[in-house]
Amino acid sequence: MQASDVAIVNRAATYRNLADYERTWDAPLDVVEAAFAEVEGLVTRIETMLAAGGWLPQLPVAGR
Repeated sequence: MQASDVAIVNRAATYRNLADYERTWDAPLDVVEAAFAEVEGLVTRIETMLAAGGWLPQLPVAGR
């Protein structure tokens, strides 16, 4: 995991805390879209690493 991956997790946790505990916080659409794009990319990288290590079945390659 890289420092940038940790930053993605930290941002997502911050947004979750704001959503859970700040009644007046309303996430702008651009923030939500950017957060989902970052997290989806991180999940894909983690799944790939786990599969490479034998912890998950090999993921199918897109287009095959």
